[in-house]
Amino acid sequence: MRLRSKAARDYRWQTVIRLYQEGKKQPAIAASLLLAQSSVSRIIHQHLAHPDAVLQTKPAVGSKKRLSEEQLAQVKSWSGHPPSRFAFEGEYWTRGRFRLLIQEQLGIVYQVRQVGNILKSLKVTLQKPTVKDYRQQPQQVEQWKEVTLPAIKKKPSNSKVS
Repeated sequence: MRLRSKAARDYRWQTVIRLYQEGKKQPAIAASLLLAQSSVSRIIHQHLAHPDAVLQTKPAVGSKKRLSEEQLAQVKSWSGHPPSRFAFEGEYWTRGRFRLLIQEQLGIVYQVRQVGNILKSLKVTLQKPTVKDYRQQPQQVEQWKEVTLPAIKKKPSNSKVS
């Protein structure tokens, strides 16, 4: 497996230049370093265009963040409040709910997947709601746990195991 760190890439690039200066051909360099011949050619052309410059790989830039630090802090603060405060039914947060809030309050549209990445970077975890029958009666549940269940557990079994 090829190492993908910046130091490993810089070392590969400098090795390409060294081998080229020693007189090796591009296909041989590519085969020995497990690179595409087009990559070797690109590295050599950059070196020939700027021989005095130290060849280094450029860090991946990516796109600019659409949410500022203040807005990210606001999104994180929402998770500390119950969703009912924002007119959602049920006491659980979802990525879709965060997506709607970001869209309504901050005016920025995200895909649900990206909202999950934002929440992960903020260390906000979404908890699954506990499934509970709405017809359940708490008094009967307590009676079952305290009286009926222990009585069932105490009954001796009729069959003897030998």
